[in-house]
Amino acid sequence: MKSSDAIRNGRTRSIARDDPSDVDRGLKGRTTRADEVYYRLRTDILELNLRPGDQLDEDQLASKYGVSRTPVREALRRLGTDGLVTLRPRRGAYVAEISLREIWEIEQICELVEPFAAYHAAGQMSSAIIDDLRNEMNELDIDNPQRDDYIRYMQLDVCFHREILDAAGNTIIRDMVTHLYRRMNAVRLIANTHRFNQSINEHRAILNAIEDGDGTAAHEAALHHIRQRAYRQRAGLAGPVGG
Repeated sequence: MKSSDAIRNGRTRSIARDDPSDVDRGLKGRTTRADEVYYRLRTDILELNLRPGDQLDEDQLASKYGVSRTPVREALRRLGTDGLVTLRPRRGAYVAEISLREIWEIEQICELVEPFAAYHAAGQMSSAIIDDLRNEMNELDIDNPQRDDYIRYMQLDVCFHREILDAAGNTIIRDMVTHLYRRMNAVRLIANTHRFNQSINEHRAILNAIEDGDGTAAHEAALHHIRQRAYRQRAGLAGPVGG
């Protein structure tokens, strides 16, 4: 098996919709320099090109992205609101760290809301989305995955869970969980590489139950997936996730 160019190029429906705000940005048809810096910097953080605890120097970032310090400062402020950057008075900006306690608290929320969403998504997801997700899972179910495959899986994982939340019809829960997933992306890329194929199989079980319209099975499969993910993350980490 090998990775698909469709996944690699990000041209499938769910991968392209990595974030609802990206869709909004495209519909508006305009971006500012601050927008561009925000999305490029966010990508560097989520893909661990910048690691938790790294200092973010405004002058260096302005030079890297070919802009003045003003859009950099605005992008850092927005990333601070997202929880991806920590702004420290008189000390500057840093890629946010995440503690084991915060991971545990986030997983508690996910354990409560995601099985609920899977139950209500049963029978509500379109066949086109189900086919897209299943194809992406099959294309990423590979032997000896590399770092780029883990990054693509992380993108698929966020999209998979958001599609379930969309199908469940609760946009507030969807936006909240998407925000929490962003907070945990670094953790997932560091701690969950060893359960790459296991997680895909758990996704298949959830998707099959949703396709069958079996809310109880979808709930149980989602609960098992969330608990397994939480266990692996807690077992693989100790202290703040930093550089």
